This record gives sequence, C-alpha cells and structure tokens, in this order.
Amino acid sequence: MQKAQTGTISMTYGTCYGIIPENHQKTEIIGILRGKLRIKTKKKSKNTVRRQRHLLAVGDSVLFSFSGKSCQDYFSSPKQESHVMIENVIERKNSLERSNRHEIHCLGSNLDRAIAVVSLKSPWPRFGFLDRFLCASYAGGVESWILFSKKDLLNTEETEKALIMASIYQKLNFPVYFLDLLLEKDMATLRKNLSSGATIFLGQSGVGKSTLLNQLSRKEMQAIGEISLATNKGRHKTTNSRAVYCSLRNEDETKCVDHKKKKNEKEQTKDVFLIDTPGLKEWGLMHLERKTILESFPEIRERIHSCKFSDCTHHKDSSGCAVEELLEESDEFWMENGLDLSKKGYDTFIARKLIHFSRLRSLESILSFEGKKVY
Repeated sequence: MQKAQTGTISMTYGTCYGIIPENHQKTEIIGILRGKLRIKTKKKSKNTVRRQRHLLAVGDSVLFSFSGKSCQDYFSSPKQESHVMIENVIERKNSLERSNRHEIHCLGSNLDRAIAVVSLKSPWPRFGFLDRFLCASYAGGVESWILFSKKDLLNTEETEKALIMASIYQKLNFPVYFLDLLLEKDMATLRKNLSSGATIFLGQSGVGKSTLLNQLSRKEMQAIGEISLATNKGRHKTTNSRAVYCSLRNEDETKCVDHKKKKNEKEQTKDVFLIDTPGLKEWGLMHLERKTILESFPEIRERIHSCKFSDCTHHKDSSGCAVEELLEESDEFWMENGLDLSKKGYDTFIARKLIHFSRLRSLESILSFEGKKVY
C-alpha cells in the first residue's frame, strides 16, 4: 500500500466518491471510504437525532492511498486494476447544510464563499428560500453572496422593483451582483472577484447555475436545461453536486488549469474550486437552534444587542423585548399595506419597507415550521 496522499472530494457516487488529488488536480479518481470510517461517520451527533445524508460532502479534504500499483502508474494508466481507499477525513473548517426532520444534507464544505443564484424572472425569485440560505450560511460559518440573474429579461418597471429588492440585501452588507450571464462585461467583473478559493453555487432549477459555471470557465462543463412552459420552473439537468478546478483568467482564450506546478514559474494561474449543485426546491433549517436563527438576521442581531433584558429569549410573550417590538411592527405594517408591488405608481418608501419586513416574515416562518418550533 502506498503512502497516503491528500485530495478533495469532488462528487458522491452512492458509496463511492470522486477525489481530485492535490498534486494531480486535472484528474478525478474514484475511491471508497474505509470501513472503520463509515462506522465513525455514521455516529449521530450529540446535538441532533438526524442522520447525515452522505458520509462525505463535496469539498471535504481526505487522505487516500492506492493498492495494487503505485501512484504514478495509476495516473499514467488509470484503467489498470487498482483500488483507491479513503484512509482519513480532515476536519472541516466550515460547512453549508440544510435539513428536515430525518436528516441533514451537507451541500459543501471548506468553502470560501457560497453564492445563491436568484432568477429575477422565469422562474420568479423566492425570497424566503434566499433568506433560509443566508441563515444556513451564517450558521455554517460560510461567507454568503447573492447573484441576481436574467436581468436582461426585465422591462424598465420590473428592473426598478428588482433593484429595490437587491438594495435591501446590500444595506445588510451582503455582496450582491445584478448580472446578465450572457454578457461578457458582467462575467469579467465576477471572474475578477472569484480569483481564489472554493465557491459553491446554489439555487432553484432553471436560475442559471450551470450557465454561470460555463460562462465563467468558457467551457461547456455542465449541461443546460430549459424552463418548463407548463410550470415556468426549471427542469433538473444537474443531478449531483460536482466540483472542478478552473482558471478564471480574463483573457481571450482560457483553458481549464493544468495544475502541475512548474519550478521558476513567474506568474501563477488563478485556479479556483467551483461547485455546481442540483436545483433545490426547499431549504429546511430544523437542525438549527432558535438563537442561531435569530442571530443570522443582521437586523435582528442588532436588536438583540439593544434588548434591555440580558437573559431574554425573544419570544412573543417577552414583554418589552426589542426583537418582539420589531416583529410586531412588521406584522402591523404588513396587514395594513400587504405586499403588492404589481400596481403602477407604487410608493417607493412603502415598497422598501414591505420587502424589508418580508424578511422578518421569513424569520417567523422558519421559527415555526409546520407549526412545530425548530429549537
């Protein structure tokens, strides 16, 4: 058995895993998890009774070894008989997770950023989904960005409304991009800001995640589906989370990076780890405690610090609680005005307030999933 090497999980194939070796990042090999590690990773956490959907996640750093032949023989002729065994899993620095009553699904780990791709039209944006993504990112210690796509499909009035929506998240200090995925000028700006590290793209089906990956890399790396005319929603084309190393140079011709490091190389290639994910229909947060969910909302977090009760639980029966005062204000405003931005000549101030308070309604929905508290 050869000496263990370091690699990154690039895809899950049931009980098998795609691995990109650290020193051969142009190659993906298939390995399995050693038996003792399967037992170890199946053990339930002290804080939850839910099981993990997959034992490993895309982005996990692992140690693996070859049996049957040497490492160099494998890369020179990978069709030769050999087994790749995952010997150990390195502790994650962060993770992005969603959950339901039965299991936790880790979408990616060891991330430098997570980008929610939100279509402004066909399919229409779901801001409750976006708020849940931001909550999960905060809880997992992952920096979150928001990318609004398909701005080219909007008319003038729709563009104005979309910019108001985007401004709410910008004021909360989330990096926000408002892009046409087919416009090279927009892609050049994004490439410049994704110059290093690991990035995961998430969102509904049909929002443009695979198109985005193809445009960033200038390669047909993922198949692209069409929007259903019956439901105005995307059709699943990407079926598994998949990671690749790519160069994002802003040049006329950019190729996937040859990661074999050369001595005396003066200019190092900008290589990034990009993770594309299948379209997500829902984002449950049942593995998170109420305190974490509240703190994930910046506007609520500010109120928590100003609450006059040091031991306040911020429930509806907490009289004089600063958090509850804000939630009550949002409920009253909502009942009086409703959320209808379709009328022409709507008041911009009212529109901003409604969209802002809609996040607080998302919070109340998260805290009371199907009538049962999630903490």
